[in-house]
Amino acid sequence: SNIAKDIDLIKQLYGSVGYNFTQVDVKVREIDKLNLDLIFEIEKGEETRISKITFIGDKKIRDKRLRDIVASEEHKFWKFISRNTKFNQNIINMDTRLLTNYYRSIGYYDVQIKSNSAEIDKKSGDVELIYSIDAGNRYIIKKIVTNTDPVIDKNIFYSLNKEYQKSIGSYYSPFKVKKLLEKIDEIIANNNLQFIEHNVEEIIEEDAIVIKFNIYEGEKILVE
Repeated sequence: SNIAKDIDLIKQLYGSVGYNFTQVDVKVREIDKLNLDLIFEIEKGEETRISKITFIGDKKIRDKRLRDIVASEEHKFWKFISRNTKFNQNIINMDTRLLTNYYRSIGYYDVQIKSNSAEIDKKSGDVELIYSIDAGNRYIIKKIVTNTDPVIDKNIFYSLNKEYQKSIGSYYSPFKVKKLLEKIDEIIANNNLQFIEHNVEEIIEEDAIVIKFNIYEGEKILVE
């Protein structure tokens, strides 16, 4: 029913700011035969605070460093201003993204944040966050190549080779790939190459990655 959906929405809104045990009751007051008043009585309850953050699994990185990466923080009495000590699903989702991005940025291409769980202390109502991490292999960049469409003068992109050498042999990072894509965009713009598009392939070869930039002529759109 719509009322049940409204109750769920109210609980979600309170949960998003750390009140995970909110109680919502609905009362109906009849105004006349055609009209009713709905009264939502809300007991927000106590805030759910993060008492501890734990990392388990084949994480390969020290816990102290991982705590610096995530947005959530363990509740301490001197952190009464911080919002990130309050438990909510949004902050867990953010932590998962931050951990994934961090691991990939230092070469752990296929990292998996296998699970996250929250264990609630029934006495205090506080929660322990537990993140299970499988870092996987750490990959270096073995080779970077440019594959240009035959209709494009490949010499235009020759200067990229110097940029490639800076990354070859180092650990993989999506930020390095992004920087090279920006260089490609810059060359395309400076040479006024119209209808030119590109994509990137990342090919795993044992403990290394080959990065392949495909540059090709896209669909021509004529404006009358």
